[in-house]
Amino acid sequence: MSEQILKGQGSSQGIAIGQAYLLPPTSFSEHRWITSQEIGSELKRLSKAIFKMQNQWSAMHDKTRILEVERLFLKDETLRKLVKHYIKVYHVNAEWALELAKNYFSTASKSEEIRMAIAKLQESLSHKKSFELSSNSKIKNKILVAEALSPSEVATLAKGHVLGIITSTGGAASHPIILARSLRLPAIGGVENVHQHLRTGTKLILDGFEGKVLIAPTPSQLKGYRELSLKHRLLEKLLLKGAQTAAFTKDQKQIRLEANVEVAEEIPSLIKYGAEGIGLFRTDLLFANPIKPPSEESQVKLYEKLLKGMSGKPVTLRTFDISGEEWLKTETANLALGLRGIRFSLNEESLLKTQLRAILKASPKGPVNILLPMVSSIEEVDNFIAIYRQVQKELKKEKVSFRKKIPLGITIEIPAVCFIMKDFTKKIDFFAIGTNDLIQYTLAVDRTNEHVANLYSPVHPAILKILKQTIGEAKKMKKAIYLCGELAGDPLFLPLLIGLGLTHFSMNAQSIPKAKKMIRLLSIKGCVKWVEKLLKLSHIKAIEKQLKNFALELDTP
Repeated sequence: MSEQILKGQGSSQGIAIGQAYLLPPTSFSEHRWITSQEIGSELKRLSKAIFKMQNQWSAMHDKTRILEVERLFLKDETLRKLVKHYIKVYHVNAEWALELAKNYFSTASKSEEIRMAIAKLQESLSHKKSFELSSNSKIKNKILVAEALSPSEVATLAKGHVLGIITSTGGAASHPIILARSLRLPAIGGVENVHQHLRTGTKLILDGFEGKVLIAPTPSQLKGYRELSLKHRLLEKLLLKGAQTAAFTKDQKQIRLEANVEVAEEIPSLIKYGAEGIGLFRTDLLFANPIKPPSEESQVKLYEKLLKGMSGKPVTLRTFDISGEEWLKTETANLALGLRGIRFSLNEESLLKTQLRAILKASPKGPVNILLPMVSSIEEVDNFIAIYRQVQKELKKEKVSFRKKIPLGITIEIPAVCFIMKDFTKKIDFFAIGTNDLIQYTLAVDRTNEHVANLYSPVHPAILKILKQTIGEAKKMKKAIYLCGELAGDPLFLPLLIGLGLTHFSMNAQSIPKAKKMIRLLSIKGCVKWVEKLLKLSHIKAIEKQLKNFALELDTP
């Protein structure tokens, strides 16, 4: 096989070098019609399979919040009722009924996890022995290649069984890839038709930094990547030496660095990498199962775990930012412009009230902030505050203790907010810039669309001017402002963002040590003076060149 390179849609950083092991695609028994007399036996087969899988999950002691999606889905009565309906009405066997159910849930939020849970049920019903990931010696020290993996399977693989994983499905925001990142397992998802390109035993290089797979690499490539892997390990050790101390610029200005977090299991990593708090905890994954929203008790438990784990460092909880169209199973031409963020929260008031009750109940365990996503108007904040005060009154009546003053902030993602910031002066305590969506909406570019992805640029002159104006306005209002988008985790952009006036960032935890190293090479005055020149440039390429030149002159890691 000649040397080839495959590209993926999402990745977990790291380098893995080894042989591929292809997990065979799951195959099930054929779909078949059943007679009226067979309905009872099919229902029993279904119940036994569900019961067996529930027991298997209950035996797991390392469940994460993502893994709970699969377990709660199978526990929910909606699935059973739907599959039983198909068996009784359409006279189909249990495997076929589950396939029909899979199609029903295909547009649900977190449908990938639901699909994997149903696939496991079909496998159990077909009496085919599953490939046991937890104990199979064939995959040890191999790069596992699969069409798809569930979060629970990723968690199992991360315990030292495999060097890395490659899947056909899963983009940057898919749960298996998110979990792989948090567990520091090199991974690449979204590699199309991966089984057509690879064979078991083929030598591979999995480059999670670049999101690519090198097939049958040359000796020089193998040597280069082994050296690169060693350099990354040595660099991490070097950077960790200064990770636990605060980052000050050369002119003694402290830059605060917090972490963006997906799951509570990341807390040990936050401490290791020197995070000064959680600047963005995405609560969206709690709402992964549209059939059964998270209970108040489960949310209280999670939020308390976060606050205790951070030992007095602030935790910013963003209220759920999920697609209402996916949740409600309605269609829209563009989910990014639909019922998202605060719009959906206000539309589903009972969900929001439950979340707020949980946040308030957990608040005595440590400093907590509330962040509202996708705000576009003052009315949305007014409506939220009315609901929030109502929840406070209810808890007071129930004699439940909670923090009386919890800072409230809004994300700056929709350009409209940049022009009406003064209206929020008396309503909120801080702003958080979400560059991912702010850039997308400002430039009218869908960053997931391969045809226009090249137009998505964080250094577009308009973006720089909007950031400059927004940061300046917040300072005039004497309101805290920080950046929590992907941009914050790239050291190349730190001099630019600091020069624009930011002194507080939230990023991927693994990026913090490198960011601190960069900050200690900078001076506020130098960055401000340099950015003044950048703002006069009108071409993206010219700005990008200046960024790279600045970094090279600093001799950054």
